Amino acid sequence: MMRVVISIIQHHRRVYAFSAFYYVCAITLTANAKPQAVSIELHNRAVHTLKDVMASGRFLANVHAAEMLLSVGEHDGIFETFEREVSHQKVGSSEYIGACRVLAAPQRRPEKRAQWINKILAVFLDGEGASRYVAAESLAKLGYYPSADEKERFQFAAHASDQTLAVFATWVLANSGSDDDQMLLAGFLRSSEVQAKANAPYALRFQPHLTHLVYQKLSDAADHEPRKSGIYVYMISAQFVHTSDQATRKKLSSILLQLARSGNSAEKLEAYEALAARGELAQLPQLVGGLDDADPDARAGAAHAILCIEQRIGPIQPTLRDTASKDSP
Repeated sequence: MMRVVISIIQHHRRVYAFSAFYYVCAITLTANAKPQAVSIELHNRAVHTLKDVMASGRFLANVHAAEMLLSVGEHDGIFETFEREVSHQKVGSSEYIGACRVLAAPQRRPEKRAQWINKILAVFLDGEGASRYVAAESLAKLGYYPSADEKERFQFAAHASDQTLAVFATWVLANSGSDDDQMLLAGFLRSSEVQAKANAPYALRFQPHLTHLVYQKLSDAADHEPRKSGIYVYMISAQFVHTSDQATRKKLSSILLQLARSGNSAEKLEAYEALAARGELAQLPQLVGGLDDADPDARAGAAHAILCIEQRIGPIQPTLRDTASKDSP
């Protein structure tokens, strides 16, 4: 279930370090945070926005909102909801795989994760066509790395003529942490197939780190990509998440904020997800406007970015809690 749209679990232990990158917002305290930016009202509004989107009825947006809520510690009712949902979906469908992906979230116990990861794996191994794309992408996002018995199937898919399947299979193999596997993933940045070319930087954003050479390939690809191609946002997003240069990050954040305001649905969501990963306090005012976007994925992305930035700058200031809290003994 690929959010990239152009116009459109010894091996289980290795999963968790990689999956945390997407699902858990890092908590890094910032000493000079402005208290007014982290009010309880804004926090509650962002959480409410995500819950509203999860209940909206558009299934892919529901899945995204559920994963975002889990990443910021809001677990209430989510697993129960998706356990009911998965029982109603056809095995192998995008909806079935999406529900399984939520149920395989890192916030669950290892045995529960393994149960649902194996269901997605079964679709990849036995499915065909689009269902294999969705399954491979979901496994990659979950940080899954195959056992020796399954690895050959992913290696075969990584060299398939179908480059959409190949890039997702290569992403799964790159969860090994191997620089060589990551370089193979970066090779798709020059793919002649539009979807594979977009999926490559999208996948690179999820990597815990990029080697210097891979980052340079990403930067070079972005420099040659037309801004209105629909692929550009994924290249800028991955650069923004992985750059260590503050001036570069500031420049890229401006581009992402512009795309969040005026891009299509997929561009807005990708921009917000990059800002969720590495955004800063100064960007909060622009993010608040996204809570009113007509597109549910965009609203969810803006809310997620706000909540992740809030976690990085520290807990809500006691002086900004609601009246009942302030008056409590």
